[in-house]
Amino acid sequence: MPIIRDPARLSDDSDAVFYFPGCGSERLFSQIGLATQAMLYHVGAQCVLPPGYLCCGYPQSAAGLDDKGQQITTANRVLFHRVANTLNYLDIRTVIVSCGTCLDQLQKYEFEKIFPGKTKPMKADWFTGTLRIPRGKPIQYVHMGYQTIYEYDVFLRIKAGKVVDMQMVDNRNKVHTTPPTPSILDP
Repeated sequence: MPIIRDPARLSDDSDAVFYFPGCGSERLFSQIGLATQAMLYHVGAQCVLPPGYLCCGYPQSAAGLDDKGQQITTANRVLFHRVANTLNYLDIRTVIVSCGTCLDQLQKYEFEKIFPGKTKPMKADWFTGTLRIPRGKPIQYVHMGYQTIYEYDVFLRIKAGKVVDMQMVDNRNKVHTTPPTPSILDP
């Protein structure tokens, strides 16, 4: 099972995280998956990867193939329980995903039952930028490129790991040709 870590940065306080890259960040936009792994390596986290290529099941569920989506979800949950049992000495408390549609699907996985224990946040004081958090149901599904449009978007502007501004965008009654962008990105 792949575990990426910097031995020089390991300590008793090092976080162990489970990173689910999904098909987009693993196969289509691998630079996102690699950047996420590099970021976790840089902060001294132990990054546990799934054994082999996995799809979350969202594309199947979104295409109306609910039975197939549920089959993938169940198979992945069984696999993740095996990962948790095999690596229980790492005390994995955080699950990271870099794909919005994977996030939507993985919320159905009940990770709190797979990686039980008190969750603790991972301090990200090295991050400055804007995060887009989609909320609600998908309005316009786009499988590639993280451009699916949801009913709402929450944009958080982060400076040195702290939220300095937040904006909620209602996408329900708009015509969309590109994903929404927040006005907080404007200079």
